[in-house]
This record gives sequence, structure tokens and C-alpha cells, in this order.
Amino acid sequence: MKTYCAFFRGQFGELFSTGVDVLAAASRAQGVIADVFNYQDWATGASRVDHWRGVGCKVALFGYSLGCSSATYIQTARPIDLLLCCAESSLAQNYPVSEYTKRSVLWIGQDFLSDANSGGFTVVTPVQITPFTFPILDHLAMDWSSIVTRGALEELAKLREES
Repeated sequence: MKTYCAFFRGQFGELFSTGVDVLAAASRAQGVIADVFNYQDWATGASRVDHWRGVGCKVALFGYSLGCSSATYIQTARPIDLLLCCAESSLAQNYPVSEYTKRSVLWIGQDFLSDANSGGFTVVTPVQITPFTFPILDHLAMDWSSIVTRGALEELAKLREES
């Protein structure tokens, strides 16, 4: 069985979320079918999730920053095999992990831009980028963090192996 992952960038799209594009490319190299969306494109992303679920794929979502709002919203109404969120912001509208979601992982930062936990995550991993908290810098670097990248790729590989 194939695996599909919808990746959602944060605010300002590619400009501040290039780590998401790199992660999506790395997941494709592992054999995952992947699309990348800006956070406001949640309806298109949800449509793609429904399509790939309909053809029998395992489905994952990855959200970074405001993209966590899109990913957590999409999983409230449909079955999701894996929900991955990085730097969920306290300033955004995020949704708790639903009963439709089988496994969920959150990478959480140390500042208000990255410290939200909408609740119900199977695994929560703190990520410290700088020795002292620099909110904007720490937040912008989280999608590039080796802890996040390695962890997300491992989670996607496990999902593929379950297939």
C-alpha cells in the first residue's frame, strides 16, 4: 500500500517554510507521494487527502507553524494515519487530535510562536534551537531542525512499512 503526505507551510509560504519543501522532497525520495500547500490552501489539501485515501493510500499530514492549523483542522473530520505538527503557534487556531487520527507527533518550541499544544498528541518532543530563546529565530529554524526532519522521515518510513 502506498503512502501519501500533505505538507502545509507556515505564513509567507516558501519564503519562511523552505524546510517543509526540503522535507517533502526527502519523503518523496523514500517513496511517499507528497504535495506541498500553503496553510490557507487547506480545502485543496483536504481534497487531495480524500482522493488518496479513496484509492487506498495510507494518509499523513505535516503542518509547520500556521500549517498546523490546516493539518489539525483536516484531521477533525476524516481518518488520518499519521499527523505530524512542528512549531504549533499559540497565536493560531489549532484543533485537538481527533479520534479519527491513529498516531500523532508534535515538535514543540520554547516560545509563543512554537509552544502550543492543541492536545491529544501521541508524542510531544521539545526542540531547543538556540541556548536562549529568540522567538522569531527559533521558530523560523524549527522546520530545518534535524530533530524534526529525522523524526518526520522516520515516522513516514514506519507508516510505509505498516502498509
